[in-house]
This record gives sequence, C-alpha cells and structure tokens, in this order.
Amino acid sequence: MKLARLIEGLDIINISGETSGEVSTVCFSADKCNRGSLFVAIPGLKNDGHDFITEAIACGAQFIVYEEKLTVSLSSNSN
Repeated sequence: MKLARLIEGLDIINISGETSGEVSTVCFSADKCNRGSLFVAIPGLKNDGHDFITEAIACGAQFIVYEEKLTVSLSSNSN
C-alpha cells in the first residue's frame, strides 16, 4: 500500500521525503523490518523504539514514524 494512503487523515507535524513509496509491512520491532517496511518507533514499557531506528534502517526499513526528536540521520532513507 502507498505510504500516502496509510497516513491519510493523520495529524502530521512533519514529513521528510516522498510519500509515494510502497509500504510492504508495518513493524514495531526493528529486527522484523525488511525492504519496504514502515518502522513505528514508540516508547514501550521496557524499551524505546526510537533507540532502534538505526537498526530498523539497517534491516531495510524505508519509512520511519516517530514522535521524539531524532538523534540519527534519516538522509540515507530517502523514502
């Protein structure tokens, strides 16, 4: 499904990159990501997903949804 369709109707503060890409899966665990994944970085009870953004990208995630200020660069993740 196209990213633009998935985020339709959401209150979005900022988008960096294109929204025309195809999302293959939605993941909350970085090690479950693969090419085309959308990784959702959320704080959990034991771990904070924001700490795993770099790992998600290394596993192939092309789209990242986050709510905290980032300390990693997403520039290599152009979609």
